[in-house]
Amino acid sequence: MSFREARQLVLNLVAPATCVNCGAHNLEVFYTSSQEGFHLCPACFESRDVRQVAEEGQAS
Repeated sequence: MSFREARQLVLNLVAPATCVNCGAHNLEVFYTSSQEGFHLCPACFESRDVRQVAEEGQAS
């Protein structure tokens, strides 16, 4: 695990996730960008996925 991944894991455990797109907060289910580290709620992720801007990755 890289430093960046470890840092993001700690942030996810400490701070509630907020969707960068719509601003929904305290997300229990969310998607995290593997490159930028920002979070998307399922609805915003689906919207981006339909437009082929986002794609679901593999769990590690």
